[in-house]
Amino acid sequence: MQGMLLEATPPAAPPDRPLSGWVLAASVLVAARLGRAASDAAAFDMAHLQREVERSWESRSEALRRSRAADPEVAAAAEARMAQARERAAAAQREREQRDAALLKAAERERQKAQAAAAAERAAFEAQEAQMAAELAQRTQQERRLLQEAAERARIAAEERRKEAEAAAAAAEAERQRAEEEERRRKEQERAEREAEKKALRRLQKKYAVRLLGSLEVARPPKGAMTEERLPKEAAVEVTLTVGSALGGEAEPLKLLFASLDAARDAAEDAAGRACSAASQLYGSSGALQDMGEVELQHWLRTAAARSAFVGASHLRSLLDAHARQPKQRHQKSFEVRTERGVLPEEHPQRVDARLATAIAALQREDEATATAVLTAYMADEEELIRKDGGGCVAEHAGEVLALAHFLDETWAQRPARRIEASPWYEAANALASRLLGQHTRSAPKDSLGPVSRVVSTVLGSEHAVGQMLRAAAEANLSAASRTALREREHIQQAELAAALIEEEWPDEAESAAARAEAREAATPVPERVWALRNVGSTLALGGPGERARARQMLEKAALLKADWVGGSRHPGVLPELDALGGLFEANEEWREDASAVRARMLGILSEVADRYFNLGESTSACALLEAAMREYEEVVGLKHPAVKAAFRRSEKLLSSLPEDERAKVAAARRAVPNFMQEVINAFNEEPAVQRVGEVRSKSGVWDEGGLAPLPQLLSLQ
Repeated sequence: MQGMLLEATPPAAPPDRPLSGWVLAASVLVAARLGRAASDAAAFDMAHLQREVERSWESRSEALRRSRAADPEVAAAAEARMAQARERAAAAQREREQRDAALLKAAERERQKAQAAAAAERAAFEAQEAQMAAELAQRTQQERRLLQEAAERARIAAEERRKEAEAAAAAAEAERQRAEEEERRRKEQERAEREAEKKALRRLQKKYAVRLLGSLEVARPPKGAMTEERLPKEAAVEVTLTVGSALGGEAEPLKLLFASLDAARDAAEDAAGRACSAASQLYGSSGALQDMGEVELQHWLRTAAARSAFVGASHLRSLLDAHARQPKQRHQKSFEVRTERGVLPEEHPQRVDARLATAIAALQREDEATATAVLTAYMADEEELIRKDGGGCVAEHAGEVLALAHFLDETWAQRPARRIEASPWYEAANALASRLLGQHTRSAPKDSLGPVSRVVSTVLGSEHAVGQMLRAAAEANLSAASRTALREREHIQQAELAAALIEEEWPDEAESAAARAEAREAATPVPERVWALRNVGSTLALGGPGERARARQMLEKAALLKADWVGGSRHPGVLPELDALGGLFEANEEWREDASAVRARMLGILSEVADRYFNLGESTSACALLEAAMREYEEVVGLKHPAVKAAFRRSEKLLSSLPEDERAKVAAARRAVPNFMQEVINAFNEEPAVQRVGEVRSKSGVWDEGGLAPLPQLLSLQ
């Protein structure tokens, strides 16, 4: 704007008119100074600035009018210049308008061209999309048609396969029915042949029979009567069993006291088996039979005892039920069981001793298939005989188990003369009996082997191999509910034993309580006492000072009892008790010296155990055990202790004797030191009788035999 004003300002007056020029100059100067002063006074006041600009324009216009009025020529010249300037401005404006119009037209043409191109592209895209959609629809329809055709072909093929499978199944079913019919006819024929053969054999047999007569009585026991258990209890029921025979006479009556009816029911088979077995042995000792071998005679009497025991146990349970309804009355019942046995002539090939001899001869020549066939047939015959006229009381598999026991007894009897050890093939016979027993009892219903195990084990005796096999099979046959109930009974018995032991061990000033404690101590086996002392002592060790002192007394007593029982304080059987005692001492600062002495003794015992490992070829286990013992006990015992030094020298000697790969094996297993220690200590834990299944030998007794048992192979555990 200021440039435009300056451009419009008239030129200076000619030199010959100095007054008008000075007036114009003065006017401009005054206007400039006034504007600059106003600008300085209100630099940021826009309204003020606007007013100043307007006054400046007015003053300039006024000065211009005065100048024009003073000099017309100058005014005319200025007017001419103004006209020219207006013409130029108008021309420039027209030029700009023309240029703008041209630009607008060009822009419009470009816009129209762009729109046309976009429309063409959109049309081409839509055409392509339509073509692709049509192709996709066509392809989809074609693929759908192909899939339908493939599905139809698959359906037809599946239908053909189904028809073929149905035809094959029908043919297989027809073949199976035909085979079953043939098998049925074959078995029927074989059964008829066997029955005919048995009838023919029975005509040749000389018949013998043993009749066992039994009487049962269930009544209330005398007041104050106590059961004969490890922990005697007040009796609630008295059972009397009397069994005898005409030739053998009557066995001594068996009187039993039970704390409850449930306990009496659980012991029914065992009680009946004891009474009937005693009566049958009296019959056998009468010498009335001459045509049987000694082993067969024993087997027949066992069969008679088992049959009678099952019948007696059934009657005893019915009497116990009657006693539950009328506890004040005496309930009595008699039973009679007759057991026959036919004996063929001495030279007949089907005699029992000849059949068993055939099986033993087959084992001698390692023909197990023949031995299995002979024994399987004999087991079936004995199962049929023992269940004959049994009144439904004889449990399944009893005859088979007794037949296997007869077979093993015959194998033992045929050992060479003047030899006390078993025959060389006895182990093979034992293995065969175990396999056959497993095969015949594997499919037995749950909890069904318990009664037959209790009767047969009682009749055979606790040490008989077949009885032990049957007890193991009966344990595996227990249902989950029975296992839970058995564990609960064991826990109750253990708790009662522990409570009785605490009562016994705790100071009791009453003489009667002391007498009862002494009687219980004499009646309680050492493993049970040691187990209870160790468990109760370990529990008391968690308490206060008084309880820890009592725990020390109990753990020390457990160690002394165990040492006396196993035959010495350096026997490995004392390790579990010493470990519990050492743990108590280590947990109490005032007993640190005692802890050192106990751990030193354990280190010496473990060194002897390592020697046993080494002597029996387990060198790596020996080295691992010694290194584990030193790492575990060197801090408590002390590095300068003779036991630690001796163990270190022994370990170095054993380790240097190992090959490089075995030394590396020992070094790799060092991280498992606590496992090694616990495995060896646990190997000598004696199980209380309530936790044992059957007759279990003591760990200490097994160790005394000189073998590796009961020690584990340490490195094989990792």
